[in-house]
Amino acid sequence: MGVSSRFGVRFAPNHPRTSNSEPTPNLEPRTNPERRTPNREPHEATIMEVILREHVETLGRRGDVVKVAEGYARNYLLPRKLALPVTENNKRQIERERKMAEARDMEEKGAAEAIAIRLTQIEVEIRRRVGENETLYGSVTTADIAQALKDKGFDIDKRKIALPEPLKALGESTVPVKIHREVTAQVKVKVVPQQV
Repeated sequence: MGVSSRFGVRFAPNHPRTSNSEPTPNLEPRTNPERRTPNREPHEATIMEVILREHVETLGRRGDVVKVAEGYARNYLLPRKLALPVTENNKRQIERERKMAEARDMEEKGAAEAIAIRLTQIEVEIRRRVGENETLYGSVTTADIAQALKDKGFDIDKRKIALPEPLKALGESTVPVKIHREVTAQVKVKVVPQQV
């Protein structure tokens, strides 16, 4: 007969709570060998080969066959239609898309080069309030440069302006503007004091 605890749970007569003379039973957790994972490390990523449909900055160009983590492919590249799994049909489809895209890319590059030539010929002037010793109140950011370019007739996204850090001094600077992945224009930006 077992011994009753204060919570109504019955213990076996040789349970450690009822008898100190008996050895402690083996309390190791049981493992089910059928539920074990396959022979791989717990954090090992599986690799998958995909064909890129679009240019991906960190991976490669359109049509390249690259190896990526399976999760990255399934959760990012494939749903956004940036890549396809490697099969013969997909290789043929990508080759057709590549030919059409190369023609389109050449047109875009030509247009970007024309814009780059026009951008290098202009000078953007940005006025800022200054304090003593000609120090700026605030700084000139990519958004300010994009707005100044828009005022001159160039609709350039501020993320295309490669300004390492905001301009914090008066004077002239050359700022790179990435119009196309192969075309970068150098724009002259002049920060001048604002007339009160």
